[in-house]
Amino acid sequence: MRTQRAATLLALLDLPRVGPKTVWDALTREGATLESAAAAVAARVPGGAARLAAALPARAAAVARAQDLGLEVLTVLGPGYPAVLAFGPLPPPPVLFVRGRLPRRLRADHVNELASVGVVGTRSATSAGLQEARALGAALADAGAVVVSGLALGIDGAAHRGALDAARRNAGTAPTVAVLGGAHDRLHPQAHARLAEAIVAAGGAVISEHPPGTSPRPASFLRRNRIIAALSHVLVVVEAGARSGALDTVDHAGRLGRDVLTIPARPSDRRRAGNLALLRGKAKVLVDLTDLAVHLASVERVAAALTAMAATGAPLVPAPGAPPLPVPAADDGSALEAAGPASASPRAATGPGALAEPSPAGPGAAATATPPSPRRGSLPPVGYGCLRVLAALARGGDASFDGLLARLTRSGARRRPTPAELAGCLVRLELAGCLVRADDGRYRAA
Repeated sequence: MRTQRAATLLALLDLPRVGPKTVWDALTREGATLESAAAAVAARVPGGAARLAAALPARAAAVARAQDLGLEVLTVLGPGYPAVLAFGPLPPPPVLFVRGRLPRRLRADHVNELASVGVVGTRSATSAGLQEARALGAALADAGAVVVSGLALGIDGAAHRGALDAARRNAGTAPTVAVLGGAHDRLHPQAHARLAEAIVAAGGAVISEHPPGTSPRPASFLRRNRIIAALSHVLVVVEAGARSGALDTVDHAGRLGRDVLTIPARPSDRRRAGNLALLRGKAKVLVDLTDLAVHLASVERVAAALTAMAATGAPLVPAPGAPPLPVPAADDGSALEAAGPASASPRAATGPGALAEPSPAGPGAAATATPPSPRRGSLPPVGYGCLRVLAALARGGDASFDGLLARLTRSGARRRPTPAELAGCLVRLELAGCLVRADDGRYRAA
């Protein structure tokens, strides 16, 4: 029954000029059933009934494919669907495909009961922005609030990783939820595939309104933003330029009546021009955790936890001059599945696409072996993998760690590098004088 219902709803979206709003309007008419709503929508399109019948087999196959992939299929008419998506002026996605477990904190009947915060921002984030997003994600998860974001490079990924940091320290923290702009089997960006796996392993969820086989498009990411806004009690913009896609999520939040907070910036900081524009509007300033507690007052447990954390003097973001957050293996969330600490040695790499390079002492060398005395002109070994990194910087210009990882993932190599392998190559190249790390954390060829 659920499979047929989901297939019908998806087939309706295949009709010309029919979107989630048209379907939702038909479903919410007085006395409407799925059958009557489908007939009403099909009647609006020339040959609609025949087109709907022709689309049903393929959509039923897509739903079956989703179930084979282990995805939970939720429809707006069935149990388990987040009620808050169906309230307000924004049309809810008729079908949701969920990998993992959708937290109970997101199944609230009213927005005032939502224990969640959306954290969004630019993909081209600065080192400071990444630190702020990660620290904020960890604080929210510790306080019991679900971090909702879009799994994108930059601020989104850092916020998810912060929540995973909290989960690694304390199993009782709130999970994090990522909303995709495409299907689960067309994950974008591919560089965050392991991050998505870590989110699910930690008890969170990765969700999409698109059935398997749907490739992400620019328009689908904009549609995705309405889901992030609707699932969030409060929306936080960490870092956004004047034309950042995060501002589209803010527009959706405004239509839904959600509070929007943003971290202030210097007037001359063009990378946060979007933050400043929001402060000129209706957005509130986010300076410490009490600012969030005020806007989450209806969720008393979360508000009390944030207030208590602020009272201990815990900063919202790392203090100026503090050491940067680590970017090796733990940065992709895989430390949740590792038996050892985040600083464990990276895996040995194989194949022509590998970035890791063997130690000169061989795999059996003791960890405590005395290093050779440095000689004039001696440099760390730079091999094929490191040259790939340098070539990617030379071709595409400077990049953040996440951006460079994504660039290498798209390079067509037989095996994409792990974050630990990339971190090792960046260290070798920096010591060899082949690249420079700027103050904002971005790398460029020397």
